Amino acid sequence: SKEAEERQVSAFLYCLGEDAEDVLVSTNISSDDKKVYGQVIAQFDTFFKVRKNTIFERARFNRRIQIDGESAEQFITCLYQLAEDCAYGDLREEMIRDRLVVGIRDSTLSER
Repeated sequence: SKEAEERQVSAFLYCLGEDAEDVLVSTNISSDDKKVYGQVIAQFDTFFKVRKNTIFERARFNRRIQIDGESAEQFITCLYQLAEDCAYGDLREEMIRDRLVVGIRDSTLSER
Protein backbone atom coordinates (compact mmCIF):
# COMPACT_ATOMS: atom_id res chain seq x y z
CA SER A 1 0.00 0.00 0.00
CA LYS A 2 0.99 3.63 -0.40
CA GLU A 3 1.12 4.20 3.35
CA ALA A 4 3.39 1.20 3.88
CA GLU A 5 5.72 2.43 1.15
CA GLU A 6 5.84 5.93 2.68
CA ARG A 7 6.69 4.37 6.06
CA GLN A 8 9.44 2.38 4.37
CA VAL A 9 10.88 5.58 2.87
CA SER A 10 10.69 7.30 6.26
CA ALA A 11 12.41 4.41 8.00
CA PHE A 12 15.11 4.35 5.32
CA LEU A 13 15.81 8.08 5.68
CA TYR A 14 15.82 7.78 9.47
CA CYS A 15 18.36 4.94 9.33
CA LEU A 16 20.65 6.97 7.06
CA GLY A 17 20.82 9.84 9.50
CA GLU A 18 20.16 13.54 9.61
CA ASP A 19 21.86 14.43 6.30
CA ALA A 20 19.80 11.95 4.26
CA GLU A 21 16.91 14.35 3.71
CA ASP A 22 19.31 17.04 2.43
CA VAL A 23 20.89 14.58 0.02
CA LEU A 24 17.48 13.52 -1.24
CA VAL A 25 16.37 17.13 -1.76
CA SER A 26 19.60 17.87 -3.66
CA THR A 27 18.69 15.20 -6.22
CA ASN A 28 15.65 17.27 -7.31
CA ILE A 29 13.29 14.32 -6.81
CA SER A 30 9.62 15.16 -7.29
CA SER A 31 7.33 15.23 -4.26
CA ASP A 32 5.41 12.25 -5.68
CA ASP A 33 8.57 10.19 -6.29
CA LYS A 34 9.78 11.10 -2.81
CA LYS A 35 7.07 8.78 -1.46
CA VAL A 36 8.07 5.82 -3.67
CA TYR A 37 10.73 3.64 -2.07
CA GLY A 38 12.18 2.43 -5.37
CA GLN A 39 12.55 5.99 -6.65
CA VAL A 40 14.23 7.12 -3.43
CA ILE A 41 16.69 4.22 -3.62
CA ALA A 42 17.42 5.03 -7.27
CA GLN A 43 18.14 8.67 -6.37
CA PHE A 44 20.57 7.64 -3.64
CA ASP A 45 22.25 5.12 -5.95
CA THR A 46 22.78 7.84 -8.55
CA PHE A 47 23.99 10.34 -5.96
CA PHE A 48 26.58 8.02 -4.44
CA LYS A 49 27.70 6.31 -7.63
CA VAL A 50 31.42 6.79 -8.12
CA ARG A 51 32.07 8.94 -11.13
CA LYS A 52 35.00 7.80 -13.21
CA ASN A 53 37.50 10.25 -14.66
CA THR A 54 37.28 9.37 -18.35
CA ILE A 55 40.57 11.05 -19.27
CA PHE A 56 42.42 9.13 -16.56
CA GLU A 57 40.75 5.85 -17.55
CA ARG A 58 41.67 6.39 -21.21
CA ALA A 59 45.26 7.11 -20.23
CA ARG A 60 45.38 3.85 -18.26
CA PHE A 61 43.97 2.01 -21.27
CA ASN A 62 46.40 3.60 -23.73
CA ARG A 63 49.46 2.94 -21.55
CA ARG A 64 48.61 -0.76 -21.17
CA ILE A 65 51.03 -3.19 -22.77
CA GLN A 66 51.34 -6.93 -22.37
CA ILE A 67 53.58 -7.74 -19.42
CA ASP A 68 56.10 -10.59 -19.14
CA GLY A 69 54.38 -13.89 -18.41
CA GLU A 70 50.92 -12.60 -19.37
CA SER A 71 49.13 -14.67 -22.01
CA ALA A 72 47.55 -12.99 -25.02
CA GLU A 73 44.14 -14.03 -23.67
CA GLN A 74 44.84 -12.39 -20.30
CA PHE A 75 46.03 -9.22 -22.05
CA ILE A 76 42.92 -9.06 -24.23
CA THR A 77 40.66 -9.62 -21.21
CA CYS A 78 42.39 -6.80 -19.38
CA LEU A 79 41.94 -4.46 -22.35
CA TYR A 80 38.22 -5.19 -22.42
CA GLN A 81 37.98 -4.48 -18.69
CA LEU A 82 39.93 -1.23 -18.97
CA ALA A 83 37.82 -0.09 -21.93
CA GLU A 84 34.62 -0.32 -19.83
CA ASP A 85 35.29 3.07 -18.20
CA CYS A 86 36.66 4.87 -21.27
CA ALA A 87 33.34 5.94 -22.82
CA TYR A 88 34.51 5.05 -26.33
CA GLY A 89 30.98 4.27 -27.50
CA ASP A 90 30.91 2.91 -31.06
CA LEU A 91 34.72 3.08 -31.28
CA ARG A 92 35.25 0.68 -28.37
CA GLU A 93 36.07 -2.42 -30.46
CA GLU A 94 38.41 -0.46 -32.73
CA MET A 95 40.23 1.08 -29.78
CA ILE A 96 40.71 -2.35 -28.20
CA ARG A 97 41.97 -3.75 -31.49
CA ASP A 98 44.43 -0.87 -31.93
CA ARG A 99 45.71 -1.16 -28.36
CA LEU A 100 46.08 -4.90 -28.85
CA VAL A 101 48.17 -4.41 -32.01
CA VAL A 102 50.43 -1.87 -30.32
CA GLY A 103 50.68 -3.50 -26.90
CA ILE A 104 51.11 -7.20 -27.61
CA ARG A 105 54.63 -8.58 -27.23
CA ASP A 106 54.42 -11.15 -30.06
CA SER A 107 55.16 -9.19 -33.23
CA THR A 108 53.82 -11.96 -35.47
CA LEU A 109 50.42 -11.70 -33.79
CA SER A 110 50.61 -7.91 -33.99
CA GLU A 111 51.13 -8.03 -37.77
CA ARG A 112 48.05 -10.20 -38.31
